[in-house]
Amino acid sequence: MSVLSSQIAMTPRGPHRTALENHLRETRDHADRVGNRRKALGGGSGPLGSVIGLAETVIGQVLAIGKTPIDLVRGSGGEEDPQERQGRLRHRGAGDRHLHRT
Repeated sequence: MSVLSSQIAMTPRGPHRTALENHLRETRDHADRVGNRRKALGGGSGPLGSVIGLAETVIGQVLAIGKTPIDLVRGSGGEEDPQERQGRLRHRGAGDRHLHRT
């Protein structure tokens, strides 16, 4: 919202500035309604918790993407037993559980 405020401050009076002011008012109203709804649903972790959750998700995705080239180079080494593959995938996923909060 601070970006909108700074844009409003730099924009001369006229239809564009009016549109920015309306947008800022709608954005603030939306933020208030989301906050009220979150409280009605039992609170939540607040903005800090949301940022931490987002950071954990991004880090998990970066790690997964970073592993892809290594997996491609390593390859499967030929055909493997489907049960061994399931066990390997289950083991690999176990290390990522801490990244996904419910």
